Amino acid sequence: MRVLVGHTSRIPELIENRPLPGRENRGDEYLSFGFSNPKLPYHKGMTWSEVCGLCPAGWKPDVYLHWSPEYNPVPRGIEAADCLTVGVFGDWNLGGQAIQAVGSSFDLLVADTIGAEHLRNLGFPNVIPALLWAYDPELHRCLPSSNRDIDVLMIGNFNHAVQQERSLWLARVARLAEMHKVVLTSGVYGEDYVRMMNRAKIVFNRSIRGEMNMRAYEAPACGALLFYERENGEIGQVLRDREDCVLYGEDDLEALLETYLAPENRTERERISKNGAQKIAQHSYGRHFASLLTRIEPHLHSRVTRAKNSNGIAQQWITTFEPALIQEWEHLHHDLMSSATPPKEQAQAWGLQGTRLAMEAWLLPACSQREQLLCAAFRCFQLALEQHPAHTLLRSNLGYTAMLLGDREGAKSAFMRCLDELGQGTFDADLWEAVLFPRLYDYGLVQMERARVLGAPYTTQGESELRRLLHSRIAITLSELTFQETEFSCSLEYARLALLDTPENPVVHSRIAIASRAIGKFEEALAHYHRLLELAPFEMKAWEDCAQLLLDLGRFGEAVSLLENLLAMLKGSPYYATNRSWAEKLRQQAQQMRTLPQPLRDLSCLLAFPDWDEDADWQEIIGHFAHLHRASDPALLLLRADPTTHANSAHILQQIHQYLTETLKLSPTNLPRITLLNSVLNSDDLWKVFHIANTCLVTRELPPLHLQLAQALGVELQPVGKMQAEVVISR
Repeated sequence: MRVLVGHTSRIPELIENRPLPGRENRGDEYLSFGFSNPKLPYHKGMTWSEVCGLCPAGWKPDVYLHWSPEYNPVPRGIEAADCLTVGVFGDWNLGGQAIQAVGSSFDLLVADTIGAEHLRNLGFPNVIPALLWAYDPELHRCLPSSNRDIDVLMIGNFNHAVQQERSLWLARVARLAEMHKVVLTSGVYGEDYVRMMNRAKIVFNRSIRGEMNMRAYEAPACGALLFYERENGEIGQVLRDREDCVLYGEDDLEALLETYLAPENRTERERISKNGAQKIAQHSYGRHFASLLTRIEPHLHSRVTRAKNSNGIAQQWITTFEPALIQEWEHLHHDLMSSATPPKEQAQAWGLQGTRLAMEAWLLPACSQREQLLCAAFRCFQLALEQHPAHTLLRSNLGYTAMLLGDREGAKSAFMRCLDELGQGTFDADLWEAVLFPRLYDYGLVQMERARVLGAPYTTQGESELRRLLHSRIAITLSELTFQETEFSCSLEYARLALLDTPENPVVHSRIAIASRAIGKFEEALAHYHRLLELAPFEMKAWEDCAQLLLDLGRFGEAVSLLENLLAMLKGSPYYATNRSWAEKLRQQAQQMRTLPQPLRDLSCLLAFPDWDEDADWQEIIGHFAHLHRASDPALLLLRADPTTHANSAHILQQIHQYLTETLKLSPTNLPRITLLNSVLNSDDLWKVFHIANTCLVTRELPPLHLQLAQALGVELQPVGKMQAEVVISR
């Protein structure tokens, strides 16, 4: 069997042209390309005929395997291939749109066990499951005289938007570092990876799709005891619980780790590790690929009806977009435009062109070319919406493009219309044919890609799920935009709207916490910080912001507890080691503040925002206060001087002193308590000056945010002329 393979570098036998284990006498011939394979000079964007032209004269494949269409562009014209075409979807959970776009371009689809079931549910007629991951015996191995000095190890992807569920388990493991040597890290490859695996007694692992992932093979191959989730859908095909690995669950993870790390159980741990290594020895990439070919052979003459699919190929190219595709894109766009006759098809073609241009611009730094590309993308989206005004996803893309062009009002207008359309249920099925921009692997995109697999397109369930996620994404963006414009209440309302759609999205809780803090709703802010940290325990900025808020509120005991919880987790997470310094500094500050007297507790603090350019204004405030109070009185006047507009604080203080001593003739030894608040504060930190005040003295109309903060924090607004000598301490 002649096999042409695109885009895999994990099978040494293919690269080195060696027989596959178990198929030595089958007469197979292999050619592979991609991943800088020098044997076939492939570049992304080639047509099928160009790919075939890479093969030796007279060499014609019986099978073409395209590995990971979720990441690698499918050749144009693949529908004309005179051989069996096979699409192998490894990360199907992140490739929902690619599956829908080009799945029908292949005669046969392959995925892991659970993925294969989902692909069948999507209506693809020929699907087979396979163990897609394995280990490389020439790399992953037991090293002689390994010193297993790490109790629990995990090396993996720390993009917690993709691995949100696993991050909760990692936090549990990290907190065991008080009793054991725990190492959770990322970015370790090759021989360094193997050496670290050989230091581990136990390798903690958890899949993202219920599959046997790479680490499930590599850890036993390196002699470590594999811990894997009990509900995994493939582990039983390879390893046995308590014989070759240990399977854990929600209720027994910590207990099992304690058991197998106990010195008296070392022999048992090593027995299981040895068994695991022996079992895994039969599961190299070469053996798994040989097994896959054996399963494919009965389908050699199976064919599906392949129609030319320029629209699907265009969608898939954009989801896998990189600069190498730009040169070839225009041919594909020409095919799209020449075949697009009805207005909706023209809208799709213009929309895809707009997304492609926006993606290209996204990859560039700020420059004139970037702006030109964004303008061209914006115009394409406009043309698309002229043909199809109800295309909400393309209107969303137009909004994000307007944002990048600096047109905030245009972006907000587009987004608000999107929310109206989604709220009314005017959701056109053509949304499935458009590509979201920008494509960031955040919570929203990850869930949308998964939804395209789990909720079949063009069904009520599928459309409802995509509508919900898109609605949340746009509401979050509006929350960000309005926050930047200091419309904090509006920002909070948009974030609460997103919460209704996606209560498990950490970003939503972050937006609510930040906006509610800015308008003095501290309990709401803290509740959402805590919920955010439950959902995303490695969100370091949230830990810092929550701790700082507790310090600012004088809740020092809570701050100490929070930071000790974080530091316990960081002890087992070298990947986040740089965060220890600020966490320890904040904890020390909280511990000190908890034991110190708080001088403001015994004072009535009066806050004012003088106009420092008008002498009469600030003098009226100080004059009334000085008339009523002396240094012995439990009253403090807080005068705000924004350093961005009045940088010379020394001059202001000199003016105040001169006014008190020369104009009001007060003794320098008996001046009333007056403090200048001249620290740099962003608008969202303005609450800090209101938080320490009982009363806000008013000489003129205050800005809306000031009024809102005074109301939220229970600060009385009092005209200066009605200032009372009697001081009521309300702290």
